[in-house]
Amino acid sequence: MLDDIFSGLDAETEEHIFNKLFGKNGLFRQLGTTVLLATHAVHRLSYSDNIIALGGDGRVMEQGSVEQLRNAGGYVQSLAARIKSEDTATSASKNPDNTAQTAPPKPDIEEEIEELNRQTGDFAVYKYYFASIGWFSNFLFFAYVVLYGVVSKMTEFLVTYWTRASATRGNESDGFYIGLYAMLALIGLLGLVMAASQLALVMVPRSAEVLHGRLLNTVMNAPLSFFT
Repeated sequence: MLDDIFSGLDAETEEHIFNKLFGKNGLFRQLGTTVLLATHAVHRLSYSDNIIALGGDGRVMEQGSVEQLRNAGGYVQSLAARIKSEDTATSASKNPDNTAQTAPPKPDIEEEIEELNRQTGDFAVYKYYFASIGWFSNFLFFAYVVLYGVVSKMTEFLVTYWTRASATRGNESDGFYIGLYAMLALIGLLGLVMAASQLALVMVPRSAEVLHGRLLNTVMNAPLSFFT
């Protein structure tokens, strides 16, 4: 006994399962199993050996095979006629007349205005997010970012002083400036790596855990009026 079990499936999955179970070579026919299937899927009536159409009061309106009921002038015939008309309308919409011209859709002015007026962010939102991470973790992240930015800029100034020193003293100062430049480059790289690690390994997992926990607790403790 199956109660409308295909209502939650997409068309391709439904077709595959239905053929494997109810088809001519399906599992139920091979096992000789009697199946009672309650369904609104009218396009599956051809698979059945016997159809029972029920009315709104639960009484049997008509009963028989597809061939018997197709031209009986009853409920099943009306369903078949409706499906045929819907299929015809669908095929007509897929194959429009080549001479017909359709006007381009007009843009929704209200949606465009709403899109323009939509806020890109609010300080309270950012504050709430960073508070869920912890201020010490935020301080470390921004400290690493500032370190990377400052050191990267310092290398540019260092090249300027290096050029001036080379113009006055020649190659005597190259060793000093090369070592200093390498040190600053390593410090900048370290700051970048530490900032990325702090963000990916600490801040994102912690914020996800805290915010999800708050959301779960809020929903679980919400009053019945919230759900109804």
